[in-house]
Amino acid sequence: HQEGSLAEVVSGMEYEKARRLGVPGDRIVFNGPAKTEAELRRAVAERAVIHADHLEEIYLLEKIAAETGARPTVGIRVSLDAGIQPRWDRFGLGLENGQAMQAVRRIARGGKLQLGGLHTHIGTFVLDPAAYGRAAAKLAELSGEIERTLGVRPSHLDLGGGFASNNTLATQYQAGAIAPGIADKAAAIGGALLDAAGGGPLPKLYVETGRAMIDD
Repeated sequence: HQEGSLAEVVSGMEYEKARRLGVPGDRIVFNGPAKTEAELRRAVAERAVIHADHLEEIYLLEKIAAETGARPTVGIRVSLDAGIQPRWDRFGLGLENGQAMQAVRRIARGGKLQLGGLHTHIGTFVLDPAAYGRAAAKLAELSGEIERTLGVRPSHLDLGGGFASNNTLATQYQAGAIAPGIADKAAAIGGALLDAAGGGPLPKLYVETGRAMIDD
């Protein structure tokens, strides 16, 4: 965190841990499908970066906004097909089936929330850098569609999930000696975003490097 990293958490316990370690609320990215009302109230009050996982969470945040008079910034987790098998589609709002756009439309037009970022988590121990490029391209395309149709621009894109390290993850995955480097992933993500921007403004980008940072 002294080097500028944010904290990414997926539970109230992890949120509290980050705060006790001195990370301010507005430097915490709050992900996860099981946020409680109390946890969301704290996150709103402390201006955390919130990514809603489902429509019920958006409704709960609207309730909190109405009761507190706040107008929190809320993004969404997007479930998309990045060509990875098995596909991680248990959580998030589907891109291909229109759920993600439905959720964004609710946030943008509901009058109680401001639109935040678009987050995706494509899997764990992903060994194909091109998968991150495909995910980045799809998020950028969705961002452009949102801006064209709703007149609002997502605050950021967040590429999450599975930056493989040079370490073995228990017995589930191959040894990390074959893991591509950060530069390969940066090239895939950066190239996709540059292509999508077409010379226009580039989005703010968060990258969740996970075990690639911790293990190595």
